[in-house]
Amino acid sequence: MTLSVATKPGVRYTERLTGHFSTRDLTDYAAAERQGRQDGSPVEFRLTVAADDLDRLLTDEDHAARVTGTVAAPALSAAPMPISDGTFQVFVPDHDPFATSEMRYRLTVRSREGRTYHLRGDKFIHARSVLHVWPETTTLYVSLYAGAGPGGPPLGRGVAHASPEDFARQCRTIEITHAAPQPGELAAACAAGSGEPRLATLTRVGRFLAGVLFDTYGPVAAGPYPFHPTAAPRPRRPLRVAAPEVHFFPTGDGLHLKLTRHRGGARGPVLLVPGLGVSARLFALDTVETNLLEYLYARGFDVWLLDTRASIDLPYAGWPHTVDDVATKDLPAAVAEVRWKTGEPDVQCVAHCLGATALTMALLAGLKGVRSAVLSQNAAHAAPPLLVHAAAGAHLPEILEHVRGVAEDGGPWHERLEEVLPAAYPVIVSLGDANPVSRRVSLLYGQTFEVDQLNVATYWQALHELFGVASLRCLEHVAAMARAGRVVDAGGRDVYLPHARRLALPLLLLHGEKNRCWLPEGTRRTYELLRREHGAALYRRRILAGYGHHDCLIGLNAARDVYPLVLEHLERTAR
Repeated sequence: MTLSVATKPGVRYTERLTGHFSTRDLTDYAAAERQGRQDGSPVEFRLTVAADDLDRLLTDEDHAARVTGTVAAPALSAAPMPISDGTFQVFVPDHDPFATSEMRYRLTVRSREGRTYHLRGDKFIHARSVLHVWPETTTLYVSLYAGAGPGGPPLGRGVAHASPEDFARQCRTIEITHAAPQPGELAAACAAGSGEPRLATLTRVGRFLAGVLFDTYGPVAAGPYPFHPTAAPRPRRPLRVAAPEVHFFPTGDGLHLKLTRHRGGARGPVLLVPGLGVSARLFALDTVETNLLEYLYARGFDVWLLDTRASIDLPYAGWPHTVDDVATKDLPAAVAEVRWKTGEPDVQCVAHCLGATALTMALLAGLKGVRSAVLSQNAAHAAPPLLVHAAAGAHLPEILEHVRGVAEDGGPWHERLEEVLPAAYPVIVSLGDANPVSRRVSLLYGQTFEVDQLNVATYWQALHELFGVASLRCLEHVAAMARAGRVVDAGGRDVYLPHARRLALPLLLLHGEKNRCWLPEGTRRTYELLRREHGAALYRRRILAGYGHHDCLIGLNAARDVYPLVLEHLERTAR
């Protein structure tokens, strides 16, 4: 059905921010916030923003949206104060040369006691990094004046913040409105399942207001995606977990990585570590009935999703780095951060793919604070299929580096893969794989799943969201390990396995029977080495019949066939 709405789209959303302000300290916002907290002077904003012309709101600095709602501040009034006149603007400011945009809130409120106040609130968004989007998008700097406008005497200052729960709720309240749609046409189109214009506009608004955080917390999944750059946004089901806590933390070499925490209970922290060319979203996929995050959360675990420097959700994914960097810099910093935030002496880990390789390397390098681990598909040894071994022997990553023509700049080099390897293309991918996105992913990484293990929604709607392009230096390191048949450093040196005594901790090794990226022979070798080194009590290995690589996590029946094995190991090795 063709949708032809003549009017311009509008937007409406609701947000809640809470914080503290002071009527005594007016020196600066941070000092006023501290003073307000000491004085027990909270402030709460419950705001609904509505604009009838979205394009003007986002492009015309003089255009303002309407703001309604209430402001609660016990220091000013015993009851929440309704907003009698409220506006919201987005523009490039002239008084902060370092900000790329400013969100301005101008609110006039009247108290039940008959006093009128004017509140000025500002959010400053800077062109730095995704790592700064969270605090900048969720922090409102507030100034309070007597009277109906900013010309009155200043009365107070403070800072209000949106909590993770409030921010997730805000993302889901964003809706696209139309001032005067054609009668019945929009409703009929949505009822018929043709909501793409609305979803596209919703995506545009969400990514503007909330940046890349909207991709995680919003009601739609939205690009850009390297393997399917023209993909339309799709509705996303809400996950059955509480809103997350997002923690950015530094590594020793100056990067800032991301941990996303979901507190499911008091059974202790579990760190989920993804592999190469993906992100921690692999553990939280909404197109399966139950993902691993939901499964562990429902059983009372404190779940932490880790995005390392190899994550496609961070700006470092295409930078030159190796698996050594993930193993010796990212994982120690992440484990230390979780232990510090939780106060626990150690953590349990579930690591998948190259994340499992990196965790094994980290433990061999002396990582402390890991009580037990599940290693999915990889461990200390590598057994690549013939084609992967041949590609590693031919130094394919170095060839791709030449094909790309530029050093680690994130360019669209992956789009030329079919040109580089036309003969190998039908051999590397599954003959039953009809999805062009899946075939491109398979060409780069090998066949990463069994097609018949995925449900329709995952296979046709979500694969392009899960995969991105990895660092070629990291791929070179992986190729070196494929050639060596074991974990080695980026220079090919055998610096890890001589310390096999450091793997004296409970490990469960999981491997897909049909894994065509890394054959089960690899984890078998590790399993036998560890049993020789430390005895049989600490180690278990399970072959997953009918499964390949990533489908062990995102498969249609993974919650039935795979997750219980993970749960049993975590429970058996709990404190």
